[in-house]
Amino acid sequence: MVIRIPVRLHFNLGKKEEVLVARTVIVNDHGALLICSRVFPVGTRLEVENLRNHRRQFCRVLRVPRITDLGFEVPIEFESAAHGFWGISSPPPGLEPGIG
Repeated sequence: MVIRIPVRLHFNLGKKEEVLVARTVIVNDHGALLICSRVFPVGTRLEVENLRNHRRQFCRVLRVPRITDLGFEVPIEFESAAHGFWGISSPPPGLEPGIG
């Protein structure tokens, strides 16, 4: 689902915890595509916090981030499916638009 949701990323790339504010571009129950101001190496473990509901979920960076005019597109995947994490409803799996 294409939606902008503000998030906070919690991570350790050195010896101390760092925090970065970002936002989503696309979300689903398995992760998201984020826009943020920095690059993360593939496989980096992050904790993403949904700033709308303050839920947190661990994830990892899937691919090398791509640079855009808005920042870096960072694809993330949750460690386990997180139904309802984004606080939005979506059609049930298998339901095609316009049917029902």
